[in-house]
Amino acid sequence: MHVHAWKYEATYPLYIVNGVTGIREMFGPPDANNFRRELAAKSILSPHFYLGSPIIDGHPAVHPGSIEVTSTEQAKAVVDEQKQHGADFIKEYSRLSREAYFAIMAESARTGLRAVGHVPLRVTAWEASESKQASFEHLSSREKELQTRIVSASPGRERRSVLIEAIPSYDKTTIRPALE
Repeated sequence: MHVHAWKYEATYPLYIVNGVTGIREMFGPPDANNFRRELAAKSILSPHFYLGSPIIDGHPAVHPGSIEVTSTEQAKAVVDEQKQHGADFIKEYSRLSREAYFAIMAESARTGLRAVGHVPLRVTAWEASESKQASFEHLSSREKELQTRIVSASPGRERRSVLIEAIPSYDKTTIRPALE
């Protein structure tokens, strides 16, 4: 259920014809309430969208369209704003500072929103688990090595090449100790 699809209306009916009736949008629109109103008005055959916030990242954000936060105050304000805009959950990302990440986690808990996404590069998976991150997307068995390289990589090709290298390093046993 991890998709990036809200911008691609032509794909909505394809989910349904393939038996997919619900999707979890992991890079949601700026205003989920507005998206839902517009979708309902169009009467397009579509799956049910569980809408995340736009990606909330540090500076510089990895992806265009992300919301950059550099302080705990901004982090709290973004969570509150996304709650008002109807996001079903908060999507945090890789370049958040430790302070901003933990502020997002605390404010998400306070507002009743789940926080999901990447484990930021400056936070360990154990810390994210302790702070009640609801899902971890894209864990790697080479976390420590790759985190160091991603943090120091320049935006663009260099960072993408490290991320592409990380894809085959996913290992479901990485998270197993946290579940026991």
